[in-house]
Amino acid sequence: DVNVAQAPPRGVPYYDNGILNYVFGDMWKRPGLSRRDRRWVTLACVGLDDTHVPIRSHVYSAMKSGDVSFAEMREIVLQFAAHSGWPKASFLDMVVTESWDRIQAEGGVRN
Repeated sequence: DVNVAQAPPRGVPYYDNGILNYVFGDMWKRPGLSRRDRRWVTLACVGLDDTHVPIRSHVYSAMKSGDVSFAEMREIVLQFAAHSGWPKASFLDMVVTESWDRIQAEGGVRN
């Protein structure tokens, strides 16, 4: 539900214990921060991490879920660029545009 995607395949310990049980089974359900709040933190973290799959996954799911609008994502890129530099932000910007195009082709934001 958080990632607006099918769960990863079972049987891989990292996915079962790390991703499904800990990240999405615990971290995203904890009290204290809303899902939208967690989106903001996660987007900054994956942007810094330089790993393409998590960046693409989290940018897409943030917008597809309706938790973050396209206009807000553009502002995130600007803020991110000011603090992390344009080389990292340019990839994030490209992913925002690609993800938004994909979301529009799929019929828009999930309700």
